[in-house]
Amino acid sequence: MGGLYLSIVLIAALVIINFFPKGNRLDIRSFDSEKRDKRNPLYKKKERYRKIKDSKRGRIFTAELKLDYYCQVSAVIIIILCMVYGAYSWFAGDDKSFKIGIVLFILAFLHIFITLAMESYYITIFKSAYQSAPWKKWQPFEYTGNSIWYPDRIRDSLFKEFKEINAHILMSCKKLGYQMKQEKEWSEKKKIWFWVKEEKNCIKIFETIRLSFLEWEDIDWLNETFDELLEQVLKGKKKSIRICFTFFICVDEGSKAFHYIMHRRVIQGIRRFRLPAGMIMEEREIQIAESAEGYGKRIYKKMCQEFFNILGIKDPRY
Repeated sequence: MGGLYLSIVLIAALVIINFFPKGNRLDIRSFDSEKRDKRNPLYKKKERYRKIKDSKRGRIFTAELKLDYYCQVSAVIIIILCMVYGAYSWFAGDDKSFKIGIVLFILAFLHIFITLAMESYYITIFKSAYQSAPWKKWQPFEYTGNSIWYPDRIRDSLFKEFKEINAHILMSCKKLGYQMKQEKEWSEKKKIWFWVKEEKNCIKIFETIRLSFLEWEDIDWLNETFDELLEQVLKGKKKSIRICFTFFICVDEGSKAFHYIMHRRVIQGIRRFRLPAGMIMEEREIQIAESAEGYGKRIYKKMCQEFFNILGIKDPRY
């Protein structure tokens, strides 16, 4: 009977670890981890994924990541061996099947260990994309946060048009010691303004972005233009310097790309902090993405205070 019970326990453990839950198997708690596009950091290297047809989804081997898939296949093999072992021990007795049980237990234990190691490997890759470090290329408009969170919304009654907002920002930035470093214009409603303020061991960057509609392709463009500016600002300076980057996106109407940035808890990087803010002109409502708890939360609050100082609005949250 002991061999039968052992086989049942091993089968249950293998099924739970390798086949539940079916969706979001790595428990990263982000919808991005299930997407097959660049919003998913794991998908940057496509060889990590199996080539799977939609008609095959929902079968026993649900994993899309290759290593995860191999773990599921090996789990099925071990489960079959456990079933055979359980039947054998039931008829032949535990004395004759004792050594086989030990081998199966060790095999299942090693499999579970490898599966958990594989999950940790993928989770590390996924989360490291959010935690920008000075030695990595920073893409502040991408991978802002790994959990969905509705932004703080502040009804704005001061500004009716973007020209009024931009004029006020220009006046406030100069008053607070910011310098205009760059202004780019691609069309009447595709413009960006970079303001920079250098302090001891810290560079503050405020970027105003004017778009009629934020497309997914615009995120790449925004990252590229920011990287160009950052190279100019950091030229001859230490990479370890702290950077506080606030960007304010003003659009005529909302879009999936706009909500993708705003509706998340922002994960701050190592000495790389960001505050995403936006405004849909039709709604005249300022949206501010929330910061994740822990590292960077205190600096995020200070960035919020400065953001509202620039706009001349009292922050109702603090």
